[in-house]
This record gives sequence, structure tokens and C-alpha cells, in this order.
Amino acid sequence: MNEIYWITRCDSINILFTVLMVFGIAISIVTAIIYFVTNGQAIRDKSRGYENSAKEQEGYKQTCGNLLKYCIPLTILFCLITVFVPTTKQALLIYGVGGTVDYIKNNPTAKQLPDKCIVALDKWVDSLGSEKSDTIK
Repeated sequence: MNEIYWITRCDSINILFTVLMVFGIAISIVTAIIYFVTNGQAIRDKSRGYENSAKEQEGYKQTCGNLLKYCIPLTILFCLITVFVPTTKQALLIYGVGGTVDYIKNNPTAKQLPDKCIVALDKWVDSLGSEKSDTIK
């Protein structure tokens, strides 16, 4: 039963990491823009002889650089988690089909079923699904 609980939580986990990924991308882009702007400003201030302003700009640049060192790897991690954590539908499909395949591999009676029986069962299950969707509408 523990597996079923976590399968039902997959959508929430996936959405959480998608939101974190979007925020990480936004923060990385804004921080990178600030980094390059302050770098250019520091170079301009040094060339004009404004040493105090140049030091202040270097401080901003260093802060943005440190933030990027942490933000970019976290954003990449969030992207990977988003890619590899399935949604609830995908997880139920994996769980159900995987269990069925394992059962069929290990059950000698299921191995002896002719292909036509399996096709007939498949059509019957599909017709049940369409009947349920008709009654829901």
C-alpha cells in the first residue's frame, strides 16, 4: 500500500519541482544579467577613475557570481527531478503494466493463452473503458 500512496503523490511532487525549476531559471537569468551589467559598469567606472563606485560594482558582481554558483546547479537538479519523476497517470501505468507483465511471465497458465484470447480481452477492457466514460459525461 505504501507504493500506491507515493504514486498518488507523484503529481504534487512533479508540480513542486516544476515550480522550483521555473523559479530557478528566472533567478538565474536575472542574476546573470545583473552580473554582466555590474561587470561592465565596474570596468567603465575604473576607466573613468571612479574607484569607489568600481569597488561597489565589484561587490555586486561577486555577490551575483556566488548566487549563480548555487542557483545553476540547483536549477539543473530540479530539471532532472522533473524529468524523472512521473505523473500519477504515468506511475500507475508503470505499476500496473509492470505487475501484469511479471505475472504473465511467471504464470504457466497465462503463457498458454492463445493470442486471440489476449486480443479479445484487450477489446473487452477497452469497451469497458468507453462505457464508463460515456456514463461519466
